[in-house]
Amino acid sequence: MLFYAVAALMEFLMNRDLFGPTVIAFKVYYILSAPLVGMLGSGVIYLLARKQAADVFTALMAILSIALIITDAIQPIDQAVLVEAFQGPLGKAFHDAVQAYPTSVRR
Repeated sequence: MLFYAVAALMEFLMNRDLFGPTVIAFKVYYILSAPLVGMLGSGVIYLLARKQAADVFTALMAILSIALIITDAIQPIDQAVLVEAFQGPLGKAFHDAVQAYPTSVRR
């Protein structure tokens, strides 16, 4: 729940009427919101599958989340692309803002 709350706060703060898009806020948002889907899936696996399978899936999600954190921390973000993405509607802005990462990260 803490990941969701902080990610939602970053999304709120990146509204151009407040602070606007910043590299730090976008990185925090990206790092905290992306693993939420995998962790939600882990909870479903615990409900529907054997505990051993769920443990393996949760470990895989933890490894991928750590890889995301490391990759996100070392990759530069193009501030100009980020600001340009947030010129339109906020919902579309987060989709377009991923282009601020270098191509090597988005493969």
